Amino acid sequence: MPFTQFIELDGADEQALRDHVGTWHTEQSGQAPGYLSARLFADDESGRHIIAVDFASPEQAGENNDREATRTWATALRDLGNGEPTYRNLRQVYAT
Repeated sequence: MPFTQFIELDGADEQALRDHVGTWHTEQSGQAPGYLSARLFADDESGRHIIAVDFASPEQAGENNDREATRTWATALRDLGNGEPTYRNLRQVYAT
C-alpha cells in the first residue's frame, strides 16, 4: 500500500529546498528502497514548506530512513530552515 512521508520546514529558502529535493531525486531514484517520488509545496502565508515523499510501502520507507544517505540528507535539510523539521508518516487509505 502506498505510503507518504510529509516533512514540514519553516523559513527555508525555496530555491535551496528545490535544489535539495531535486538532488535527492536524481541521486536516489532507483537506489532508495521503495522511493517513488517527491513533491515540494509552499505555504506563502506562513512561510512553511512541505515535502511529500512517496514510497511503495511503509516498510520500504523505514528501510530508507535507516540509510546513511538519508541521514545525511536529513541533516542538510535541517540546516536549510529555522528549527527542526517536522516529520509525519501517513498511509494512503483512499485515492481517486
